Formats: sequence, C-alpha cells, structure tokens
Amino acid sequence: MKKFYIMLAALGVTASMAAQQLPNAGFDTDWVDCYPWSSNADNGNTDGPFSGKNKQGTTPKPWCISSVFVSTNRLFKSGNKTLGTQEAPGYGEIGSAVNLKDVQLSILGIKKLIPAYISLGTSWSTSTTMNATNKAGGAFGGAEFSFRPDAVSFHYKNENTTSKSVVVAYIWKGTFTQADVPANIDPTGSNPTKVTMIDRDRHVLGMDLTDCQGGATSKTDDALCIAKLENQLESTNGIDSEWKVGMFDFEYADAEALPEKINVIFSAGDYFDSERPYEDASQLIVDDVKLVYYSRLSGLQFKDADVPGFDPDKFDYNLDEVMPDDDTDIKATTLGNSGVAEAAIELDHQKSLAKITVTNAHGNDADGQNSHVYTVQFLPAGSSINDVIDMTSADVRYVDLYGNAVAADALVNGQTYIKLVNGKATKVIANN
Repeated sequence: MKKFYIMLAALGVTASMAAQQLPNAGFDTDWVDCYPWSSNADNGNTDGPFSGKNKQGTTPKPWCISSVFVSTNRLFKSGNKTLGTQEAPGYGEIGSAVNLKDVQLSILGIKKLIPAYISLGTSWSTSTTMNATNKAGGAFGGAEFSFRPDAVSFHYKNENTTSKSVVVAYIWKGTFTQADVPANIDPTGSNPTKVTMIDRDRHVLGMDLTDCQGGATSKTDDALCIAKLENQLESTNGIDSEWKVGMFDFEYADAEALPEKINVIFSAGDYFDSERPYEDASQLIVDDVKLVYYSRLSGLQFKDADVPGFDPDKFDYNLDEVMPDDDTDIKATTLGNSGVAEAAIELDHQKSLAKITVTNAHGNDADGQNSHVYTVQFLPAGSSINDVIDMTSADVRYVDLYGNAVAADALVNGQTYIKLVNGKATKVIANN
C-alpha cells in the first residue's frame, strides 16, 4: 500500500510539472487533420479546427495552424494546405517541427498572401470581394493555465528577410467579449456571418480596435491581461541554417494575479500587419517551445555595493570583507518579472559563508532546475590586537594570532593571520 501512495505522489508531481508547460510544445505528436474554423456553417466549419469538413492540411493538436477555407464555389474554392507539416525535422534531428510558410495565391489574376501562424487559440479570418477588402483575422481563445512564467524559449529557423517573423504570448484572466465579428471569407462581396467572439487576441492585449472588424466590446469585472510579450525574430539566413535559440521575457501588468488562460502565437510574418504585400512571403520553422521560470538572481549587493563580477550564471563569490553579524547588509534580487521566485539567505558564521538559495515553485528555469544556490565567502571575523611584537612602520605586515610578525613568503598554508596596513589591523585572512 505504501508503494501505491508513493506512485500516486509521483504522478501528482508529474501532472503539476506538465501543467506548468504548454501542451505538445515539441510538436511531435497528435498531428491531425485541420478543419479551418469559420462563422459560416454552410461554407465553412463552426466546430473546427479538429473536426468538421473542408479539411485543409494538418495541425499538431491542440495548436491551431492558420489554414483557411475560402468558398465551396468551384471557381473560388481554395485553401492553404502547406502551413503546418511534420516534414520539417525537429531540433537535433529529433521528432518534428512546425513549418510555417506563407502561401501566395493567385485567383483570376488577383494575388493574395495567406499568412502562416500557429496558435494555442483558434485561428480565424475574414474578407469580402476578390480584392480582399474589409479583411481581418488572428486568433481567439487559448489554453487553460494558472502559473506565472518569466519567459518563453524555443528553437527556430527563419529565412524572413523582407518583413518580420514574430512571437506573441499573453496570459490573462476573466473574459473579453466582442460582438458582431465577421469571421468567414466571402469572395462574392456579400456580408460575412457575424459572431460573438470570446477572448480575441487584440481585445485581450488591449490594442486599439477602432479600425478592426467587429462591434461593441465588453469584459467581465475580473478581466485582466496579466502579462504579455511581442518580439521580432532575427533572420537565420534560411531554413537550411543552424537552429537559433529565442528567449523573451514577459512584461507583467500585475504583481500578484494568477492567470486562467494563455495563448502563444508564432508567425512567419508580422502577425498584426494585415497589409503585407504578396511578395513578402516568409517561412519560419519552430520547435521545442518552453515556458521558463527563473530561479536565479539578477543582482547581489553587500552594503549597497554590487558584488564584483556578479553574473546570474555564476554562483560562487569571494569578498574581502569581514563576515557580517546578520543578513541585513546582503541584498539579493531575483531574476524575471513574474515576482514568484524567492531568495532565502543563510549565514554560516563558522565558515564565514553566506548562502543564497533561489527557488521558483511555479516551474523550471532554462536549465531544467527550479532552484539555484549562490555562495559568498567572507573573511572570518578577528579579535583586535593591542600589542604587536616587533611592530615596524612597514606598509604591509602579517602577524600570527600571537602577535608575532611573519614574512609574506613564510605564511603557512591553513593558518590564520592578521594583515596590517600602515600599522593598522585591517583584515583577517586565512591562507588556504
């Protein structure tokens, strides 16, 4: 029976750690047929993106590729079947990666660029007439989530040289609602079917909706975008280049609130630019997406002065200062904007050592650890000496604990000495 409870505890830890990360973030499993969501039940699919009709390519569930369905009309029927694919080898040649590739369509001589992006929400688009006027699109909704990450990291290849590939991520609570959003493509020029859209990306992010498709907006009393990021990805000079690591920090608007939902979007082109020209088709390959929860320090001070040579990834330091009686003179600042990492300071007076342990209960850092320990080695505290035998006016002298002068080149390893500068005892040193 004891073994049974131990197994349950282990399963609970595993489930908790999985909840701190994004589902299927390596894109290695559950590639399923994609059925682009549409507000028009006759010409599209209101159940999508994982069931329905009008299949257009595949998508790694629960992520939603931005495949689209235009029309059931034989003349205008078109879609995007190449946005998501398992054909791109994953990082380290392991598993698969998402291959996001803008698609250039030419229908009756009219050129259109279908943007490639992937989202934890549901992708959607709208436009009227063959010239794609009154167009809009993006993603709505996301995945359930209740943690406060510091950053998003991933591997990518980007051959985009004309416009910018981007990553967008945000976490929020409550519900954001917009009425009368047209959400299907109608090349005949008639009015697209309108829906009430829940948690539209632009609405949650607090962006201006003045020139966007859709009607009145509202939100619940507790609705809040807690944190967000939007960052451009550097070009890697082609999809055959080496993988590059992207890591970007969240900016938090609230110091304590816990989210209820999260959405992460990768876009081959500028995600919020609906006017990208036909010639700006881009391609982006993404793999190994992780949420990062920092458990390191961003700063370490003693008596309001920075510890020399401090670096978040360097964990051991030596100070030519006497060990303090308490930790009030030591200031440790945790890395990241989430505010959930905690730093605990312990003083070992016997060893003249300060230990700062940083932990993050919400998840793991970039190295897979949720705790890091920094140490500061101080000089041991020494008693004052009133009489020093054979004291001279030399600038620097060393004496043992009996007051006997010792030449600098005669110091014995492992012994403790007092260093005198201009006749004053200034430091107690251990020659280890």
